[in-house]
Amino acid sequence: MLYQVTQGQRDDEAYKGMMNTLMARVFGFTFEKWYALNKWDERYECYSIIDSGRILSNVSLTKMTLLVGGKPIKAIQLGAIATLPGYRGQGLSRRIMEYVLAKYQETPAFLFANRSVLDFYPKFGFKLVGEVQPYLKLEHPLRGGYCANLSLDSPTLSRLVEERSRFSNIVDVIDADSINWFHIVMEFEDDIYYLPHLDTAIIAVQEESTLYVYDVISTRNVRWEDIYRCLPFIGCDIVEFAFMPDALGCDYNTCPDGQGNGHLFSRGLEFSADTRFPYMATT
Repeated sequence: MLYQVTQGQRDDEAYKGMMNTLMARVFGFTFEKWYALNKWDERYECYSIIDSGRILSNVSLTKMTLLVGGKPIKAIQLGAIATLPGYRGQGLSRRIMEYVLAKYQETPAFLFANRSVLDFYPKFGFKLVGEVQPYLKLEHPLRGGYCANLSLDSPTLSRLVEERSRFSNIVDVIDADSINWFHIVMEFEDDIYYLPHLDTAIIAVQEESTLYVYDVISTRNVRWEDIYRCLPFIGCDIVEFAFMPDALGCDYNTCPDGQGNGHLFSRGLEFSADTRFPYMATT
């Protein structure tokens, strides 16, 4: 059977319900919290094969403005690539991928893939990109400072996410607010810290002696040396950044990445060898 590719609409509640069902079945989560915040905007597009009230297969994309080497580049990031288990091996994902890439054939594209599908994306002209893990070894372990927690409904958090202006010149995304919100509501509701004197929010999680910093959200050119003493963590002497921290003015190191984001593939994009795509902008 030759299935038709359908573009989903963000005001179609039935379609969003079908998408939630597919995501729950394949990935174990739904978009419900993200939908509730009304963060599906015109930059996010979903392409699906639908039959008998079910989405059998889907490929979504997000239109983004990347900064690569300080240069703005319009690109699309593919995500939510999923097929119901009983319909795999029938070429459904291939059909949607061909449809989307034909529609955006002049636009650079990238995506993150898990280990089980590494051979799939090169068939469409994607190339594997190696990433690095930026980190700091602190001279003295963190002793615990003071900063406020921000809730999801905080006007301050909304303002910072929407108006952020601190970006890496190595690789970053300058209009990822919708995707930032997805990660915030899905993963980091209790991990958002606010430094009032810097008007800056930090998303960070401690695991034993390592502090994982997922984002620094600011409208200012803040520096790491002004941030870390205020963070409410004790005993951390290693800091790992989920983004390139060059804008923070710290003397960081890098090591080969363990593919925590998944494996980065690109088509029509040239990334630096010293690259860590920001986790909070991944789909």
